Amino acid sequence: MGASSPDGSEVKDRPVTVPDLMASFCQALKVDAAKENMTAIGRPIKIVDGGKPVAELFG
Repeated sequence: MGASSPDGSEVKDRPVTVPDLMASFCQALKVDAAKENMTAIGRPIKIVDGGKPVAELFG
């Protein structure tokens, strides 16, 4: 797994971003993270803006 700095204040190995975490949730729930929904005025809203699922969570 990942590592942190000696005082635990920084990630040194395998940082996970918020988009990575959200993409992981989507994968677990079988939701297409790349899908875009349209608002009533035609503005596209992404489910997840970038990120990749954390593979270690899914073995």
